[in-house]
Amino acid sequence: MWKSRSHPALLLTFCLSCITALAQQSTSPQADDSIPEISVASQPDSPLLVTIPTSRWAIPTHEIFDLYVVVTNRDVKSVRAYTTRVELGYPQQAKEMCLIQNIYSPGKVLKQEQEDGKSRFLGFAKNVPPPPIHVSIDYVEFTDGSSWGGDSCHSVEFLAGERAGGDAAIKFLRNMLKEQGAQAVIETIRGGLKVEMPDKQSARWSEAFSRGVETIGYRVMDAYQKEGESEVEVVLSKPYDASGVRQ
Repeated sequence: MWKSRSHPALLLTFCLSCITALAQQSTSPQADDSIPEISVASQPDSPLLVTIPTSRWAIPTHEIFDLYVVVTNRDVKSVRAYTTRVELGYPQQAKEMCLIQNIYSPGKVLKQEQEDGKSRFLGFAKNVPPPPIHVSIDYVEFTDGSSWGGDSCHSVEFLAGERAGGDAAIKFLRNMLKEQGAQAVIETIRGGLKVEMPDKQSARWSEAFSRGVETIGYRVMDAYQKEGESEVEVVLSKPYDASGVRQ
């Protein structure tokens, strides 16, 4: 049975071997000596300024760490997606997590001097000293289509696949709504929404495509359960994300 879920901006996490040197670092002060040492890369040319105002253990056993990262847009152009890279400095092999923040509502793009804060939950082994944490911005996408950053996390590829999946799902369900009605749309989602995927795409693009399809399913079901059948058409009339915004 379908259960209502909130669907916040989609975040992708994956681990890579760290083979490059760290950027110049500045360490943020911490009140609790038991929490990891946290540093932020010096990136004076980045459109986004990173700050970490608070950080804490999410559970008493110190296995899940809540790293609260705030970015401020210091560019005149508005931002519609960005990727934060979090490196865990393990002694034998450092690991990276690439966290893609895609802004879904056109009215929520990050304008100049606006902030966006998100918790990043990091898992650590119990009763083992946590590794130091290093935070940087890997990629920024503006509403005019331009971008900043080296994109070592391959965010461009992921965003392309996600948007393709979301747009395909909207088109598929709009046609169904028109021909068969809202209940057909709801039953299709409950049964597992499937949308034809283009051939010859990378595994990463394909994964993102599936996430885009899944996102639309969650949106429609959430709206239906809260507002009823009439809201299905409203959800499907909206764009997948802010990628169509030009500011």
